[in-house]
Amino acid sequence: MAARRATIAATRPRRRDARRETTRADATRRRADAPRPRCPCCGLENAKTRHLSLCAPDALRGDAFAARERDILRASVVRRHGERSRAHEIMAWRFGWARGARGATTRASEVARRVGRVDAESVARTIRREVEATPMGLACETEDVEALEILHEDEEMTCVNKRAGTASTPESRVADSSAASLVVARWRRRLVDAHDGALASNVVLGASLVPYVAHRLDLETSGALVVCKNAKAAARAQGAFERREVEKTYLALCRCDEFDVSGGGASSGTIDLALAKRDDGARFFVETSSADGKPASTEWTIVARNRRHALVRCRPKTGRTHQIRVHLAAIGLPIVGDAAYGCLDADVVDRHALHAWTLRFPAKDFAGVPRIVAPVPDDFRRACERVGVDFDFDAVGGE
Repeated sequence: MAARRATIAATRPRRRDARRETTRADATRRRADAPRPRCPCCGLENAKTRHLSLCAPDALRGDAFAARERDILRASVVRRHGERSRAHEIMAWRFGWARGARGATTRASEVARRVGRVDAESVARTIRREVEATPMGLACETEDVEALEILHEDEEMTCVNKRAGTASTPESRVADSSAASLVVARWRRRLVDAHDGALASNVVLGASLVPYVAHRLDLETSGALVVCKNAKAAARAQGAFERREVEKTYLALCRCDEFDVSGGGASSGTIDLALAKRDDGARFFVETSSADGKPASTEWTIVARNRRHALVRCRPKTGRTHQIRVHLAAIGLPIVGDAAYGCLDADVVDRHALHAWTLRFPAKDFAGVPRIVAPVPDDFRRACERVGVDFDFDAVGGE
């Protein structure tokens, strides 16, 4: 018995070493098989953290970084540190406005070598800090800001009628025309007006003005979008959306020539189909999937129709990506103009015909916020007229 215990004790370290080697080999194999990260800005494969900080993907889009954007960054750095600062010198070599520079320098080590007495990590941190400190909305055109349709505004939020084709949130921090950036530009102009124009010469006034988007709409979806003025207000609004306390109403113009077969001819109902995101490398899409999908529910009602088209009022109970578009297509009511989910009618409308019509916040927590109605845009109205669907949007008002 003693000899057996001695044998077991002697072989135990070898077994532990064998298991450790196997674990290390498996980990190495997993790392080799894992997809290599790719820089969203310049496309460099296997991009490291330092490179991502240097490339600043939230501000740049590769070669599309234009002179105007560089001027905005430069004005911000000069305002914060002055023209003789280390930060200004680093940014000058990175973005190509330094004397003798032949263009932008995309490697942190090269910027550090040109500046001197600074390491690459400090270069990356400086670039990230200065990009993030650059105010948003500075590149927005005056006419776009003035054309912004305000549906409601108070001390905590601004609700706008987002135009189709305008992104909800910024894709590029510096040169951007998203709905959130337009709202920030409007806030900044009002701040200047409050000072009787005395601060108008400071191009980067209001660097602390940051939009907090409470929810998002797809690029081609028009309608009511809420942008909060501070983090506390955003937490309240986002919490209400996540708890499903905000009643949302959408309008969708759909094809219904196949609906009588797949939907049984009903004029209303509830769609309970789980949704899963997919990315096949060529495109991003969402599909119904009970296996790995997330629960999603949409109430729908046909409010007007003819033989081939129907105007559908939708009230999503959850807020999944592309939820209404996928759900309606699944029951045989694809949205007109929605190429991603099976109904491209370019002769009717040049985007998917979906409009975020109304928002109603819970009265107990948002007593001062009225029911918000976003007027239906002209292209949506014209699309309904072209297909012969008659509906009085103004008289109904979203109810």
